[in-house]
Amino acid sequence: MDPALVHHFYGSKERLFAAAMRLPVIPSEVLTAALTPEAREPGMSLGEHMVRTALGVWENTDVLATFLGLLRSAVTSETAAAMLREFIVDSILRPMARAAGARNPAGAGGGEAADADYRAALAATQMVGLALARYVLALPAVAGASPDDLAAAIGPTLDRYLTGELRASRG
Repeated sequence: MDPALVHHFYGSKERLFAAAMRLPVIPSEVLTAALTPEAREPGMSLGEHMVRTALGVWENTDVLATFLGLLRSAVTSETAAAMLREFIVDSILRPMARAAGARNPAGAGGGEAADADYRAALAATQMVGLALARYVLALPAVAGASPDDLAAAIGPTLDRYLTGELRASRG
């Protein structure tokens, strides 16, 4: 498809993907809004807020069926995995990387702004794992846990990935 037509009719590849998948939300817009300081309740960590935001989006009935289909397809088809990977990188990881870089300037917390992509990818491992455990595998303890409990348990891990000390050096 001609990129000019994508831009004319949809505005971006992400919007085309969202339309093709019949997503009722634009993930980067939800994420960008969630990453603003005023979006978080006072005293709530970024990680907790991100878990609550993701669960709120995923548990929307209009999103869940599409999301489950994408996850299942990605683990069985390289083509689907490549499409989902590009979508996640462009729409979710880049905004998260920018947020991580802004919250973790060079030298703070043992990381550098150049590590923002790595930090965002680590956070994605946690969130994709949560999605698979809760919605695809339906592990009873995770599937039955409240969003509050999951945010409290997983949020600190996301905080460490995004802004904390990462001990192992990547070489």
